[in-house]
Amino acid sequence: MTALLFSEKRIILFVGAYGSGKTEVAVNYALQSRPTVENLAIVDLDIVNPYFRSRERQELVTAAGIHVVAPEGALSTADLPALPPEIGGVLQDPSRYAVFDVGGDDVGARVLGRYSKMFTPADYDMFFVVNASRPFTQAMKPAVAVMRAIEQTSRLKVTGLVNNTNLMQFTDVPLLQKGEELALAIGEATNLPLAFNAVAENLVDAATAVMRAPVLPLQLYMKRPWE
Repeated sequence: MTALLFSEKRIILFVGAYGSGKTEVAVNYALQSRPTVENLAIVDLDIVNPYFRSRERQELVTAAGIHVVAPEGALSTADLPALPPEIGGVLQDPSRYAVFDVGGDDVGARVLGRYSKMFTPADYDMFFVVNASRPFTQAMKPAVAVMRAIEQTSRLKVTGLVNNTNLMQFTDVPLLQKGEELALAIGEATNLPLAFNAVAENLVDAATAVMRAPVLPLQLYMKRPWE
């Protein structure tokens, strides 16, 4: 089996609170996995947030040889639970690999519930993305509460954590370390590993020197509508 970055599972799900940066992490993870993974798709399950969705970078990821699974045509920009039937095919075909970009909080993760019976523990990792700079995930207990709510509505278990703490252009290494400490505390409380830290490219060298978990370099692909 070809190993995906930081995981040997066939299906990788990114979940988390609103504003945690799941989409940015998912797009970067898929693009960096592609050179060693054939038959890779990115599945856009975000039917909640109209501004930051992986389908907005369809041309970029398609050019890299990654198949995008998302609503098409008039439904591509709609905030409706209009999900393509191909999602089931991705989950049930053992030759296919996929990165899932899931909507924020338990509301966004609810869509996973309809597919929960298609997942087997041997096939997937579900990473909870932590941004210690966002409301409701700035401390261990409320962050765990968000994670448990996502598990309940999705009917799937989180298997690992991702630290994506940032303040956009104001991010520095001490802030990244603060986020890692929070993620490690969440991991200690829930018996979950910290899979990796997501770090903007300009800070990768400095962060790698001091952080305890592996680093995923991030290029910033997701732009705000006014940029």
